[in-house]
Amino acid sequence: MNHVNNIGDLFWLDLKSLDVDKTKTFYGEGFGWSFINENWGHRKQTVIYFEKYRIGGLTDLRSPVYPPETEPHASIYILVNHVDTMLDRAVEAGGKVMLEPFDLPGMGRMATLQDPQGAVFSVWEQTGAFTGIGTQEGAAERLSWIVLFSREVFQASQFYQQVFDWEMKRMRDGDRVRNGIWNKGEQIGAIVERDGTEKHITNEWIIGYKVQALEKQCQDS
Repeated sequence: MNHVNNIGDLFWLDLKSLDVDKTKTFYGEGFGWSFINENWGHRKQTVIYFEKYRIGGLTDLRSPVYPPETEPHASIYILVNHVDTMLDRAVEAGGKVMLEPFDLPGMGRMATLQDPQGAVFSVWEQTGAFTGIGTQEGAAERLSWIVLFSREVFQASQFYQQVFDWEMKRMRDGDRVRNGIWNKGEQIGAIVERDGTEKHITNEWIIGYKVQALEKQCQDS
């Protein structure tokens, strides 16, 4: 997956953690990530790097801006042309606005939504020089794709097709239903049917990363 800032691509991700120190230790030791506090003008932001490549952010859920019951999760941000227009499309398709559009000077305009089955995602409109995970080939090699675990793959596919104009292609996965997500001719992820073995019962987006040797990566982590 080559990140070239196509509309409809993953633009940014943010790990929401209740213990940022443990999160840094886990990913730092297991994946070789580094964490740098940067000044984003409106606030300080912990940015995740792999080697020299920016691959996302890390946010402390203990901040008072988050409800106390918020669980750790990964937030995905999809690049769009116009946030406000995208919100209208999402609501028309059955989605819900969780966080109204707001601006980050020099960074972008964004909002957070929930699809009809409960999965949360965000949209980002570029209004400045910030390029997110952008055109960094090294980051693209580590960040593989986005995956939505859903109880109803067909309904979820219809929603995201209507909102982002993504193309859905059926994939073989045994008895489990899976649709590949294609954007501008490249596969960027998949929508996968829950089979009851997942830890959480709610629908959610997750991030997939490429590793050199899966078994060794699991042992090291």
